[in-house]
Amino acid sequence: MHRFPHSLRRDFHLAAEFPAGLVPVGDAVASFNPVYGQGVPSAALHVSALVHWLAEGSGVDAYFDRLRVLVDAAWQTSVVEDFRLPHVRGERPRGHRVMQAVSAAIDRAAMTDPVVNRRFLDVVNMRVHPRELLRADILGRTLLSEARLHLPGPRVER
Repeated sequence: MHRFPHSLRRDFHLAAEFPAGLVPVGDAVASFNPVYGQGVPSAALHVSALVHWLAEGSGVDAYFDRLRVLVDAAWQTSVVEDFRLPHVRGERPRGHRVMQAVSAAIDRAAMTDPVVNRRFLDVVNMRVHPRELLRADILGRTLLSEARLHLPGPRVER
C-alpha cells in the first residue's frame, strides 16, 4: 500500500541554516509514486552522495548540491508522468506538453526498438541521467519508430 498521497521533495539546499549532525537521505529528501520504482535507486544514490561528501570533508552545502542534482533527475521523469493523471493538480512547467509528447514517443519506441529500450531502462532504473534519452541517436530511433507507426505499410491483397 502506498501511504504517500503524492510525490514530495524537500529542497534542503534552500535552507538558510541546517542543524549540525543531521543529514537527510532517501524519502526524507524526496519520495515518488512507487509505480516508477525510483525510491530505492534514489535512496542508494543519496547514500553514494553521502559517502563522497564525507570523504571530501566539505560543508553540508556540497552534500545538498549533490542531492539536488539527483532529485532533479528523478523528479523530472516522475513529474512528466504524474501530470498525465487526470486527478493530479498543479501548474504544469513550461514546455510540459512537448515533454509529454516526446516522453510518450520514447515509451512507444522502447516497446519495439532494443536500443531505445535499453536506454529507457537505464533511465528508469536511475543508472543514467534522463538527458540520455534526448541524445540524437535515441531521438532519431524514436522518430523512426513513430514514422513506422503512422506511415501506411505495404498492403497484402487477398
